[in-house]
Amino acid sequence: MNSPLSRMRGNVSKWLVIAVAGVVLVAMSWPYATSSVQQVKRLGQQWAGLAKLEPEHRGKVCAHRANTLARYWLANRMFDCIEIDVVVTPAVADRPSVYHPGSNYRGLPLEQLLRRSRLPAGVLWLDVKDLGESNWRTLHSLLLEHIPEDRRPDILIETGWAEEVAATAVDEFRRSGFPVSYYLPTREAIECGPSESEDCVALREVVLRTLDLGFSHLSFDARGYEFVQAMRHELPEPLRLLTWHTARRFPQLEMLDDVDLYIVRFPTPFDR
Repeated sequence: MNSPLSRMRGNVSKWLVIAVAGVVLVAMSWPYATSSVQQVKRLGQQWAGLAKLEPEHRGKVCAHRANTLARYWLANRMFDCIEIDVVVTPAVADRPSVYHPGSNYRGLPLEQLLRRSRLPAGVLWLDVKDLGESNWRTLHSLLLEHIPEDRRPDILIETGWAEEVAATAVDEFRRSGFPVSYYLPTREAIECGPSESEDCVALREVVLRTLDLGFSHLSFDARGYEFVQAMRHELPEPLRLLTWHTARRFPQLEMLDDVDLYIVRFPTPFDR
């Protein structure tokens, strides 16, 4: 993964100031001016707070759900890591697209964000919502076509696909240089925490069997950290951890040393 020091922070500051200033001017003419100005203020506070982190920590923090060109553009100037939602075979399009199921489809093809000039300095985290036996080759081929070999370790594929047949797809992605993370079921992990109840022990066993399919990472909601810790000694080596807390604009510092990446909330004036 590229070093967070690869990008000059001075340029980030300049472009962020220009972007925020432009948004403020536009916002003043909107019916929702007050709300927009508040979002700009929160965005500035977030940028200032992230700038105070140590470089090795700053590079671990990811912008949540940069699913539009505007959000992606701004995230790329504030963060080294960006997370987007991907649907490989959407009902509303004929190619892999960037959006969260249940939200309005905005017609953004994934390939538009895969050009080298648009990739973040660090990791592009693909939260793939529908990866499965019938479509994983479509995503694999698209990534091979657009991602040069030297950047493939920076394109993270996350999936909740836990069937045994997933092992073939995980192996192919990893052979091609792409890390693959298993998405821990959020509600169940939070509810279980460190509990040793029969159901929670059974869930940990299922997760461990799934990780044996060859995943490089385990990703989980930060609120489920106790669940992960309860089975920490059983996790396969050299599995790495990823987390998120989308109600927070800043990461929990005590967790940054224990995870590779940490997604935080990314409020912007473009949110509507």
